Amino acid sequence: MSKAPELPRRVGIRAGAVGLLLVAANSYWLIMVSDVWNSLDMTLVSLFFNAVFTLFMLIGVNGAIKRLHRPSAMRSDEMLVVYVMVVMLCTVNGT
Repeated sequence: MSKAPELPRRVGIRAGAVGLLLVAANSYWLIMVSDVWNSLDMTLVSLFFNAVFTLFMLIGVNGAIKRLHRPSAMRSDEMLVVYVMVVMLCTVNGT
């Protein structure tokens, strides 16, 4: 008996909402570091460490949510969408 092909899952609105919140927070972070504090220009390094830091924090919070209420935790494809949104902010930021 053959299996029916698995339909691709859609990324929900939750990933977009979390992504928009983190994009706003990272945009503020980039502005504060580069323009206000005249410190390190975070978008000149090859790996955007603010995006990686945001991903690590997202993984930690998601792990805690997974322990408390598993259905509310984000899937890996949703976290990937959030990470890509933050990286694209760093790419087009231009500071």
